[in-house]
Parts: sequence; structure tokens; C-alpha cells
Amino acid sequence: MRAMLLIALLGLAPSAHAANGIDTVRFRPAGSPAAGGMLEATSVGEPWTFDVGAWLHFARRPVVFTDGGLPAADAVVAGRFASVLRAGYAVGDRFRIGMDLPIVIYQAGVDPLTGDALAEGGLGDLRVIPHIQILDPRRKWLGLTFSAPITLPTGRPDGLMSEGLPTLHPRLVAEKILRSPVHPLLRFTVGVEAGYHLRPPTRILDLDAAGAFTFGLGLRWEGLDFLRVGTEGVAAIGDGENFRHGEWITWAELRVDKKRRMAITVGASLGLGRGVGTPEGRVFGSFRTVIDPRPREVPPALVAADPEPQPALAVEQPPVPGAGSGWGLRLVDRPASIDARVLFDVDSDRLRPAARTVLDAVARWYLGHRGAGRLVVEGHADPRGSGGHNQALSQRRADAVRAHLVSAEVLGHGQ
Repeated sequence: MRAMLLIALLGLAPSAHAANGIDTVRFRPAGSPAAGGMLEATSVGEPWTFDVGAWLHFARRPVVFTDGGLPAADAVVAGRFASVLRAGYAVGDRFRIGMDLPIVIYQAGVDPLTGDALAEGGLGDLRVIPHIQILDPRRKWLGLTFSAPITLPTGRPDGLMSEGLPTLHPRLVAEKILRSPVHPLLRFTVGVEAGYHLRPPTRILDLDAAGAFTFGLGLRWEGLDFLRVGTEGVAAIGDGENFRHGEWITWAELRVDKKRRMAITVGASLGLGRGVGTPEGRVFGSFRTVIDPRPREVPPALVAADPEPQPALAVEQPPVPGAGSGWGLRLVDRPASIDARVLFDVDSDRLRPAARTVLDAVARWYLGHRGAGRLVVEGHADPRGSGGHNQALSQRRADAVRAHLVSAEVLGHGQ
């Protein structure tokens, strides 16, 4: 009865709802493993790797229509518990193709036109996400990426989970990495996103929309390789007095394995405004992992040539044409050696996964040869930076290697 009174009050033409639906499942997490909550990152992830994950989220009153700018007394959807399944593949270091599929596990609400109970669960619209990096923020002053998610109408219109037709959302993402030369923990990334969501016209009660401008702004702290914390705001403004939605999100990500490829994210958000799909509040959590299908490179075994005490193990900087900067590992003045390069990214002091693999092999050998002598660690940087910047970067790189060897119990904390 209340729904029919609203229809009469607002003068709705029911046939429009039959022609097109509306997707009110607005929580669409960012795809790249380097991204945050809903704000995308410019990185496509580690080259030639798969990433898979699942998000769970609960939203309170995510769909409340308005009359004259005031919220209606009864929410169309009072609460929703849903998930998002996610998968992607990084094709080289510039392109990623991803897919995500929302699944509403349970929701409580009524159809705004018929007054019948909404479908309690079902699939949402499948989204295919091409992601092209134009500028890499680790090598350029500013990072820039183009992304254009495409949604396909796989969801249930009777549950307000589908647009009914395909949509396209071209957008640009820009990032700036901020590092302090004083302390390695002072590392931040500022992200900005802007685009336009092309979608079919819809009219349900006071909702009258054909498309929406989207934008977002976020800040991520990335001072530790196993922990990230971020805050961001994302919003959309479209045609019609009620077609706007937005959320302010705070989240934290913990990488739980030694290679930093498995991560758990938890967070919460508050709604911005009262547009369709804007919840009063939301809590969410996710688990994701990165899978490298390439064969692992196993360093050659280190075998002592004789039982005498072994000479020192040194860390040197071999020339790396075109790579900018990096690490090399080798045994000095002895037949057995590791001839492998453990590279940092340009202007970065964070160990890449390949570096951890080789350092772990060195640690195993060193712990098995107690007479190996001193372990020397040196950091290097290429000549493109200033003297002060390179000195600080070299020290941080040496500290990163030393910290890894400490964690492997090769060195003590005081060494």
C-alpha cells in the first residue's frame, strides 16, 4: 500500500521499469592489486601474473528514494549482504584485463512499483575491465592510466541488481608518489579518478537518469611492504534529483605471506548524500592472492669446494643495461657462486618478489656454512638522481636487504 501511494504521488509510468532496470549494487572494488577500496590504481600489477580475490560487504539502507529531496520513510532495500568475485591477468607491465561479478547473498526490501518483496539474492551485472597504463608513476613525475569497464546485463532486474542493458564507464586515473628523503616510512600515493558512466535511461519513482559523471580522490600510506592504509572518496552525479551516490571509505590491507602476494583487506564507509545505491554505512573485507604461472628460477646450489673457512659473501652492483638500478649477488673469490640479479624498481627501496627468492637462497647457504665469514651489504643507485637523493636511496636499499637477512636469522638485529 505504501509503495502504491508513492507511485500515485510521483506520477510514475510503470512501463519504464519493465523496459530497463537499475543496478543499485554500487560497491565495485578497484581491480588492480595495487589499488585501494573503490579508487583504482595506475599499476596493472606484477607482469604476467593472475590475481584472484573475493570481497564481502554489508550495507545498511543502500536504496532509499527521495521525494522533494527528502528521504522516503521506508527504504526500498533496508539491508544487503553481498560479495564480489574478482579475477584479472596482467599482460606485461602495461595492460591488465579483469572481470568481477557481484553476487547478492541476501537483501531485505520491496519492489517500489509493485509492492512485492524483492528477490532476496542473485547475480549482479558482470563487469569486464580493460586497464592500460600510459605513464608509470615510479618512473615519471605522474602516473596515468586509462580504464573502461564494460558491464553486461547478467543480473536480476527484479532484485534491482541489473541495468538491463550494457554500460560503458571510460575514466582516467592519475597518481603521484610522495616519498620523504628523511625516513622510508613516509611514503604516500595520492590518486585522482574522473570519468563518465554511459548507461541506459531509467525512471523509477523520482529517479530519472541516463548517465553520470564519476570522480574520486584518495590517499594511500605505503611505508611498509606488508601493510597499507588508505582513505578515499568516490561519487557519481547524474541526471535526476536522486541519481547521485557516493561513499567515503577507509581501509587497511595486510599482506600475510613472505612473498607479499596474499592480502587481507578490511574497511568501512559512510554514504555521501542519499542517492540510490548510497548506504548509510558499509563494512567490507576481502582476500586476494597473486599467482605467478611462470616456471620458478631456482638458483644453482652452493657447494663448498673444500672444508676450509669460506671467504666473505659480498653484494655488488653489476651493470644492468636499461634497467636503471638493481642488486646483484655473488660469492667473492670462490668457485661456487650465485649469479643472479635482484632488482628494485626504479627509485624504490622495496624488494621485488624475485629479490626475496634469491636472498632466501643466500640465507640458506650462509646458515649452512658457519665459517663463511663476514656478510657485506651495499646499496647503489643510478646517476640520474642527485647525490643526496642517491645516497639516501642507497642506504634504504641496503637497509631493506639487511632487514630481510635479519628476518631470515642470518644477521642479528644489532649487526
